[in-house]
Amino acid sequence: MGPHSNNSTTGNLPKTRNRKIFSIADELVSKSREAALAAVQIFNTPSITFKSELFIVLMNIAWTCLLHAYYRHNEIEYRYFTLTRKQKKRFSRTNKRAYKFWELKRCSIMELTPLSGIDFHPVLH
Repeated sequence: MGPHSNNSTTGNLPKTRNRKIFSIADELVSKSREAALAAVQIFNTPSITFKSELFIVLMNIAWTCLLHAYYRHNEIEYRYFTLTRKQKKRFSRTNKRAYKFWELKRCSIMELTPLSGIDFHPVLH
């Protein structure tokens, strides 16, 4: 019998759960790593002919997740929002009610990014 089984010798003990500390930032770092590894793996696969485009898309996702993790860890809001008259944040949402998060371009031009010393947009200057 397992630790959660109910038998007559132990009575009706409540079920216990082992919980892990949940971190959205850690999950975003994990997704970033997985996307980057997939990008490199696809790019190095000789039988795939659409590799450059897939590499670009997956690396874009990887960098976006990594920067979202950075902002989350540093308590910087990276969702689009507007301020109401009472100075409360009203978050922008998609048609299916999901939050709208910053895309890679917005993440990379913020002053508080770890990439702030790198000029990603020479055309804009």
